[in-house]
Amino acid sequence: MQVYKVETLPVLVLDMDGVICKVTECWDDFAERTMIDGVPELLETLSKKYSIVLHTARIGREAFWVTVWWLLDNGLAGYFDEVIFNKPIAFRYVDDKGGCTSLAQFVAEEIDFDAINEYHRRNNG
Repeated sequence: MQVYKVETLPVLVLDMDGVICKVTECWDDFAERTMIDGVPELLETLSKKYSIVLHTARIGREAFWVTVWWLLDNGLAGYFDEVIFNKPIAFRYVDDKGGCTSLAQFVAEEIDFDAINEYHRRNNG
């Protein structure tokens, strides 16, 4: 019998509002929110090291579809392994309400850019 080892990436949970998109005065204007600068590039970097889960406290059928279409329209849907509407268990949350509040802050703290650059130097001649 062969045994296969499945390697999984650590799960990183990101909040939607205040981390991926800007928060406005009105909490129900989800379709009108704009992306925080640099998010696609940061997600590209993180997706190489983590399984990314998007968490949002948005509720209701309309909020669900607005969120899905917003992610598609902004070219971000492909970075997330899962989109959920309740808090999963994770080693760390990036959430504008506490803890690590910025995606850029998380990348700066967690990504070993020297190791990534060395890897690319070795593998790209």
